[in-house]
Amino acid sequence: VTMPEQSPIALLVEVFPRKMAGADRTWLVTVVIRNVTKAPAGAQALHEPREAILYQTFFEVSVENGYLAPYPESMRPFADLDLDERSLSLLYRESATWGIGHGCAAGWEAGPGEVPQTVFADIFPAVQLPSMTADIQDRHGNPIELSMRQLAGLSDSGAGLAWDALENIAAEYGSWLDARRAELPNLPGRLSEVGHEHLKACEACLNRIKAGIALLRGNQAVRDSFRLANLSMLLQQISTKQLPRRLLECSGSQVQVRPAGAHRSPWNVYSANTESGIGRWRAFQIAFLLMSLDGVARSDSPDREIVDLIWFPTGGGKTEAYLGVIAFYLFHERFLMSDRDPLRRDGTN
Repeated sequence: VTMPEQSPIALLVEVFPRKMAGADRTWLVTVVIRNVTKAPAGAQALHEPREAILYQTFFEVSVENGYLAPYPESMRPFADLDLDERSLSLLYRESATWGIGHGCAAGWEAGPGEVPQTVFADIFPAVQLPSMTADIQDRHGNPIELSMRQLAGLSDSGAGLAWDALENIAAEYGSWLDARRAELPNLPGRLSEVGHEHLKACEACLNRIKAGIALLRGNQAVRDSFRLANLSMLLQQISTKQLPRRLLECSGSQVQVRPAGAHRSPWNVYSANTESGIGRWRAFQIAFLLMSLDGVARSDSPDREIVDLIWFPTGGGKTEAYLGVIAFYLFHERFLMSDRDPLRRDGTN
């Protein structure tokens, strides 16, 4: 490598090409930049040895009269991949690895389905993740949100806006699955099989959502617990987001410390129907609650062998969804209390 005049550093670029087996005109190329500086002796000796060290080294590689091909991530047959590897192959089929680093990272600039022009050495790799939102829309572009107040008043008749909203959740999820199913023929054969497995898992979730709705229709204790869970979640939101913070103040000759101002409870706000901008379930939250009902309420439910984990970025509402299930469980256990119950339920154990 030609270095600036008077530079104490000497560099060497080495290229190691290997022809890919079973692929005509495809080569796996390793490019190395090597520091071959020799420490001079005598009067020319370096005052500081670190002067010959390269920091934050960068170089890039491009191809002339050809193009970059994806890096061979695995030489194993697809049939030998485990379930997670097959699943990732489908989910990230439009994103390829274009290089790997040795003592550094490899970087490139290309979106899904694109081929980069260069691959470069990156000493501190960073990537910008696409933003995600839990606010989704139905087939007609309407936001999917369910009112906690509305669900807290779920009717015993099985009819009304609250019931329509619950049924709509299942219907919209089913419609989304149909759209994904229509995409399967466009996938390569091996990925199409993985897609079928994904849709089978989604169908199981849809069936659990429908089972939760059916349980609400047919079980009074479940229905009452569901209503109270929605009410408690709404009151909690009112308490934390609608009521002003009351500072502490000293008053009286005995120097008593108490909250300043008049007391106002969440129930006052709820009774006056004056809450605003709160009390809405996101689609995944109410779906999670519905699909959990059968396993929580029935001791013989096969769902008790399943551990559900919500994956979503911070701030999406995972904790609230978990709390909704916990609230339902506490109320339902309380409704099952009986002097003859050997489990001695009290809603907290």
